[in-house]
Amino acid sequence: MSHISTDACWPFYHTIFPELPEGEGLDAFFAEADEVLTRNQQFVWLMEAMHLDYPNAADRQRYVDFIRSRSGLIRKHLVGLAIVMPSMLSRLMCRSIFLLGPPACPYTVGKNADAATSWCIARLKEEGLEVPKNLTKSDPNIVGLPGDKVRAIRAAASE
Repeated sequence: MSHISTDACWPFYHTIFPELPEGEGLDAFFAEADEVLTRNQQFVWLMEAMHLDYPNAADRQRYVDFIRSRSGLIRKHLVGLAIVMPSMLSRLMCRSIFLLGPPACPYTVGKNADAATSWCIARLKEEGLEVPKNLTKSDPNIVGLPGDKVRAIRAAASE
């Protein structure tokens, strides 16, 4: 399993990557991203990359190409992208990808899921979009993710 996603708190979309998506996992993620971007609805996206691995050069280029080729959809529908990564090196790698192919939307890269959720809520409010009443923090039970599994993934990433 390369990732777990939910739209249970739409227009807040949440994806967790317990491991580095490669090959078919990366293809599945890109297909899902296309489906979400073509809903023709504005939303924010919180992505938690809970692994400590780094994409190889070919996959980094795939990310850049994906972002560039969908910049119009991203600009139109994605009002904010928050990325959570456990290590400083991971966050630097993410920022380097964005230097090559920055997303066409506001974004933040940090290490705390609650802070990222707060940033997403602020973006929804700034854009005049409805904030789901139960969305106050990144509690997986609130956002529709399997709570025990997500807590285990987060705990393993913080060790």
